[in-house]
Amino acid sequence: MTRKRTNEKAKSKSTLKKTNLKYGLILSAILIIAAGSIIALTSQDGEPSEKSWGDAPDFTLKTFEGDDFTLSDHLGKVVVIDLMAVRCPPCETQMVYLDELNYEVGDEIVIISIDVDGAYGSETEQQVRNKYGDYVEKWTFAMDTYEESVGSKEEYQTGYIPTIVIINTEGDVSYKSYGAHPKKTLLEEINKANM
Repeated sequence: MTRKRTNEKAKSKSTLKKTNLKYGLILSAILIIAAGSIIALTSQDGEPSEKSWGDAPDFTLKTFEGDDFTLSDHLGKVVVIDLMAVRCPPCETQMVYLDELNYEVGDEIVIISIDVDGAYGSETEQQVRNKYGDYVEKWTFAMDTYEESVGSKEEYQTGYIPTIVIINTEGDVSYKSYGAHPKKTLLEEINKANM
C-alpha cells in the first residue's frame, strides 16, 4: 500500500510539473507577443509610429476648389463618399440628405461627392455646378478621372448611382450601398464607423 501511494504521489508531482511547465510556456509566449506589439507600435526613437491606412483603396482627385483631395490624408476621420452624376434623379435626393447630414455633423466628418461620369468625359464640372451649385460650397466636390477612376474600383462600385461608401477612422470600407440614403441611415452608419 505504501509503495502504491508513493507511485501515485510521484505521478501527481510529475503531472503538476508538466502542467506548470505548460502554463509557464503559454505565459511566456503571451509576454513575448505583447512585447513585440509594443515594439511594433513605437518607432526607433521611442515615439509612437503613424497609424497605417486600412483596406479602402486610396485615391487623389482635384477638387472644384483646385486642391488635391487624397483619401488617406483623412485617416482618423469618417469619410462619406458619394458617387453620383448629373444625369441621375436619385442623386438629387441624395444631395438633400447629404446637406441635412452636413448641417448636423459639419466638420466632424468628411463628405466628398464624386461625379463618376467625369471619368468618361460625359459630364463636366460646369454641369455639376449648374445642377448642384447650392451644395458645391458646403462640402467637397470632385470629378472622377479616367486615370484614377474611383467609381470603377471594386471596393467602391455597386454598379448603380448614387452609391454611398463610408470609410471608418481606420481607413477601412465600413459601409457601401446604392440608392438615396436618408440622414438617419447615414448617421447610424457613421456612428458604427467612428471607432
